[in-house]
Amino acid sequence: MTSTRSDVFERATRTSHAWLDAVAAELGTSDAHAAYRILRAWLHTFRDRLPIDKSVDFAAGLPELLRGVYFEGWRPAHVPLKYGAEEYRRRFAEEAGIDVTEVARTAPAVTGALRGQLAAGQLDRALAQLPTAVRGVVDGAGRPPADGGREAWMHALDVQMEELVTAVKTLADSLQHPPDGRTGAPEAAPAMAARTAGSSTSSPLGWTD
Repeated sequence: MTSTRSDVFERATRTSHAWLDAVAAELGTSDAHAAYRILRAWLHTFRDRLPIDKSVDFAAGLPELLRGVYFEGWRPAHVPLKYGAEEYRRRFAEEAGIDVTEVARTAPAVTGALRGQLAAGQLDRALAQLPTAVRGVVDGAGRPPADGGREAWMHALDVQMEELVTAVKTLADSLQHPPDGRTGAPEAAPAMAARTAGSSTSSPLGWTD
């Protein structure tokens, strides 16, 4: 019985070390302690930004020992913490013991390492729960989930809306300030500006950081 229990713990330890080695390789470091601090910071900041059910679903795919690290200090009554990208960077840097400027490299590196260890699609499903700006910190480019679906469609729509608003503002500006110095279509510009303002505040996305 003792030998069986020992084998279970040894397997759990080996698996967690393999995951940590993958993180260290992505970070380009041989410092296991630094890799652990950064991985721990990634797990905690990611966990606290997720809804309870999604957080628990994600944790189910972690090795036993890392699952314990993941839930260390977790306060389910206080999540999700709806902080934006800048606060996410600050929290990550503080717990990882790195400068906030390093988060842009280290957070996506950990994400890449975990994507290679987790079951296909598991990480992307969890990332889909994050606002676009925060997902951009965690995943580098803030790409939509690989499996597409509603979240990917909303991401594409958000980009299209931003492009449309920019184009309308440019048109309104050109009407107010034509190249030859004459004021063209004086009544059209305010109306166009009003429609532009309406477009910028009535996005169907409703995302907040």
